[in-house]
Amino acid sequence: MEYGRKFAYHGMIEENLRLYFKKSGRKLEMARLSLRNVTKKCPNNDLVVKNFSLDIGEHEFVVLAGPAGCGKSLVIRMIAGLEESDFGDIYIDGELVNRKETKDRGVAMIFQNYALYPHMNVYDNIAFALKLARMPQDEIDRRIHKTAEFISIKGILDQMPDRLSEEEILQTVIARAIVKDPKVLLMDDPLSRIAEDKRRFIEEKIVELSQKMEIPFVYATQEQRNAMDMGTRIVVMNEGEIRQEGAPKELYTRPANTFTAFFLGEPHINMVQASVEEKKGDIVLRFGSSELLLSADQAGVLKEMGFVGGNVFLGVRPEDMSVASDDAEVFVKNAIVENCKEENGRSWLCTSSEENSWVLPDNGTGLQPENMVNLTVEPEKIHIFCAETGERIC
Repeated sequence: MEYGRKFAYHGMIEENLRLYFKKSGRKLEMARLSLRNVTKKCPNNDLVVKNFSLDIGEHEFVVLAGPAGCGKSLVIRMIAGLEESDFGDIYIDGELVNRKETKDRGVAMIFQNYALYPHMNVYDNIAFALKLARMPQDEIDRRIHKTAEFISIKGILDQMPDRLSEEEILQTVIARAIVKDPKVLLMDDPLSRIAEDKRRFIEEKIVELSQKMEIPFVYATQEQRNAMDMGTRIVVMNEGEIRQEGAPKELYTRPANTFTAFFLGEPHINMVQASVEEKKGDIVLRFGSSELLLSADQAGVLKEMGFVGGNVFLGVRPEDMSVASDDAEVFVKNAIVENCKEENGRSWLCTSSEENSWVLPDNGTGLQPENMVNLTVEPEKIHIFCAETGERIC
């Protein structure tokens, strides 16, 4: 998947946050939402969220990403007050909210079940909470028309929910959430019901909204593409724990473990087990009949950590591989082209060599199934992980 455009898109926000933290050392003061060792048990006392700690600043769009059942939606519900934590504290604007009801926490929520009132038109659905708060009618009108213009739904304010498309319903739900001027906006995979060809417009509106509102956005999803497209920071979760957090580019180019490496990226990272061997003073990774000569820095790390003579996992992003030219250093020998597939608007070659599979860009090679090729990669582009723990080595 091509991530260059979106890395640049979020780069300025990420760099400003990084400089702020570095110069001021005021991470806690800047945080608008803080979770401290938040833990949740299920009825059999198994932990489903484990010591979850996170600080989120006012301009951040944080994506909780991971497979189904990893605990991300439960974290969203505990922030909102819809679930009670068994241990730990949650702060919003520096105020402990553990014992506060949802309506008193200053949060707005968007879930997969949009739940518009079917007997009210779009205007009245958006206005409902404002009317309950006894807000003056002229202020309600002002807020709704300003919000509707931004979300691009001014033309449907008089429509009933049963006349709306799925994307118009979601736009209405977003408007209903932000019109209340919340302190935190929580979203639990709201795009899952939207057709793929309609998602981009909604994604862009949500990201644009997050840049205009000085509040934390927290978005839970198991779709890694949503995470990479939208977040200024991604928190990768598995089995109730944070496996890695950071800017999208950081997690993609330097995954801390095999779980993050596999979770982020389409097509998935190529991963094989390799032995670490010393050969004439150099360090090579050997897998089957192929081997890769490591750089001096990589060799030094593996030597220092005692991996020579042992096994590691070798990961290579598909876009970092290519068909070897006659003068290139060969990474994989005699790979057989199995097929070619289209993914994310790009053509990919699916190949196999011995017992390993390799995916790489087609780039107009014209190769056909059953063709045999050699593959190459720059050693600096590979990722090496401990075979026992899955943690990154270098």
